[in-house]
Amino acid sequence: MQKAYTHLQEMMLEILKKLGYPNEVYQFLKEPTMSIKVRIPVRMDDDTVRIFTGYRTKHHDVFGITQGNVHFRPDLTEEEVSQLAILRSVKTSNLQIPLGGSSGGGVVCDIRELSFHELERICRGYIRAIHQVIGPEIDILSSDASMDPQLIAWMMDEYSQLNPPYRS
Repeated sequence: MQKAYTHLQEMMLEILKKLGYPNEVYQFLKEPTMSIKVRIPVRMDDDTVRIFTGYRTKHHDVFGITQGNVHFRPDLTEEEVSQLAILRSVKTSNLQIPLGGSSGGGVVCDIRELSFHELERICRGYIRAIHQVIGPEIDILSSDASMDPQLIAWMMDEYSQLNPPYRS
């Protein structure tokens, strides 16, 4: 994945040069402005505690609040999350949508191996870990095709519990 990320940065540099942008623009856009990695302790159904890794990366917010998908996958990496954030920025700017790029990254886990209740605890733990850097005026989480609406509902419920103005 690191090779793909480097290739994406090289393509960005080439395009910006062709468009006549100064090198400073590339220096600003080549890396995310914010990237966090969180550890999420989750009590499993068998009463053990597993630690899951989660990510949230913002490429930039020059065009407005950031928005990006949340992914729950066992092969998710920090580099991939950064790459997805850059691609989201490219998509929104090309379509002139007033959003910056972000990528939820989400949580490194295999949802097929988790129970309904374990998934709920992971969703809520992820939001507890990142709730200060997301929200309707900052960074909007969205779902991709692999995300069940129930997972998003748990995340929204947890967010609303932690942020009183958004309580349902």
